[in-house]
Amino acid sequence: MRGKGERASGRTTRLALQAGGLILALVVVWALLRTPAGPAVALANTAASAVDGGAQPSTDLLVDDPEVEGWESEAISERIDAQLAKIVRWLEEPARVAVGELENLAAPGFRGAALRPESVGTVFDGEPFRIERAEALESDPGRHQERAGFVAALKELRQPYLANVHAKFKLYRIEVGEASIVTRQYLSIDGRDSEGQVEEHTTWASSWTRTEPPRLENLVIEDYERARTAAAGPLFADTTESILGYPIASDYLLGRDLPYWYQRIEMRFGQSPLGYHGVSLGDVNGDGLEDLYLANPGGLPNRLYVQNPDGTVTESSAAAGVDWMTRTMSSLFVDLDNDGDQDLVVGSTPQIVMENDGSGRFRGRQTLPGNAFATSMAAADADGDGDLDLYICNYSSAGPVPIHDANNGPPNTLWRNDGDWRFTDITDEVGLDQGNSRFSFAAAWEDYDNDGDLDLYVANDYGRNNLYKNDGGRFRDVAGEAGVEDISAGMSVTFGDYDHDGWMDLYVSNMFSSAGNRITYQRQFNPAAGAEDRTEFQRHAKGNSLFKGGPDGRFTDVSVEAGVTMGRWAWASLFVDIDNNGFEDLIIANGNLTNENSKDL
Repeated sequence: MRGKGERASGRTTRLALQAGGLILALVVVWALLRTPAGPAVALANTAASAVDGGAQPSTDLLVDDPEVEGWESEAISERIDAQLAKIVRWLEEPARVAVGELENLAAPGFRGAALRPESVGTVFDGEPFRIERAEALESDPGRHQERAGFVAALKELRQPYLANVHAKFKLYRIEVGEASIVTRQYLSIDGRDSEGQVEEHTTWASSWTRTEPPRLENLVIEDYERARTAAAGPLFADTTESILGYPIASDYLLGRDLPYWYQRIEMRFGQSPLGYHGVSLGDVNGDGLEDLYLANPGGLPNRLYVQNPDGTVTESSAAAGVDWMTRTMSSLFVDLDNDGDQDLVVGSTPQIVMENDGSGRFRGRQTLPGNAFATSMAAADADGDGDLDLYICNYSSAGPVPIHDANNGPPNTLWRNDGDWRFTDITDEVGLDQGNSRFSFAAAWEDYDNDGDLDLYVANDYGRNNLYKNDGGRFRDVAGEAGVEDISAGMSVTFGDYDHDGWMDLYVSNMFSSAGNRITYQRQFNPAAGAEDRTEFQRHAKGNSLFKGGPDGRFTDVSVEAGVTMGRWAWASLFVDIDNNGFEDLIIANGNLTNENSKDL
């Protein structure tokens, strides 16, 4: 997982520099708040060089006051966030906030609609979930009036919950007018009611006074969804310590967080505060049980955990010969010599190809040259000769240029497996050099056009993605004509036929940024940019994308109607049938690494 820092305020630049130079939208956004065009690139370069051991940024980049910077909308959003935080405190623990303090959040003359629809319809009912959505929303804000009415609306919202309530707002849009302020914010609430566990998601459309502090004038909800399960508690439990067989705290590596290590190991060894090092699953010793390989930053050994019959694991890195201490961004278990066991490719610099002797012990057989970060790898028989070839996604610490559609990244590589542990770089030969200068995070092979050969989709950070159509072993980038360039912060890709129509669909995880959504829609944001560039910046903060495949080779963007854009800061995604009903669901891994600022998670 790679960490990107976000904060819904003018603190964006400071946290971007803390979290690292591979941040997308908020480095972009805050840079352009201060400059009309090119200096954004200079800021990104400065941030990148800082985290990779270069010159430290100038202190004038660490301004932490949006009003000083001329961004009234961000200053106001901070004050509204403070008001929303009081609502959260009351929802979670009503005794913590007095009724008088709640009343004071609303302006005299407040008008509000119901905060939960009276009528909901079931859109999915299967073990263990029931999903319900609003059948109609109240558009007239006259149900609840005056300050007492606002408190009554909140009490109606809170009333069904019995225990374990958690709530969170995300203020993602703001329009500052002369007389009032209009905002939109997501609200999620979860807890236990009389039926079991319940989680609600809704959007508040509200207006606020221009007073200090801002107070609510009008409030309606624009959408509503509720998920239920009859389970009395969480559906998943953390079993890490029981599987390890000892407390995490006693493990010198797992028991310490990334800040601990990057403050103690020099960056020249490959340390990083970003935490985007992957894991791989594979049966290394042929016992039918999946084993786990954990990649680590430089200066720390990679770990191999071999699963025992009782479900525990044994740490076997050194014994297996895979305890590399060079910076490892990714790894892949794959049978490269067709002998039936799982070999291992370690995404270091260069990439290390290791042969499995069948018992879970490895020896190095080849290195694949390259100076970039191998963020992920995807194996497939790309040329149809019966063995698996390797496609390696690469990334660089260099500043992306232009930052919203970068074309100065390192090339990805396709390595043809020639047998006997020999690999040949055939990237240019087969046409995969088209659009091959981006900042790539993930790739997936799939026959999306049902013509019998494997095509390739590549998810890129800082810009548009690639879809390489395979025509008899030659590839052509058709992402634009297929409608899946998805210009954004691409971090993962997964294929699946979610609607069972026989054509593969495509889901790409990107980044939802509340600060990015607010700022890129302000009139003063990058005034020198054209309409197309502004739209592309706005797209960067929008969230994830679902593309429905069809027989004409084109995809239709159904992200909004399917309700799958809000994946938060989404690093990984996977189509998988988690409830065994025959339909593929989506699992999204998300979050930020922002040190002590846990509010961004």
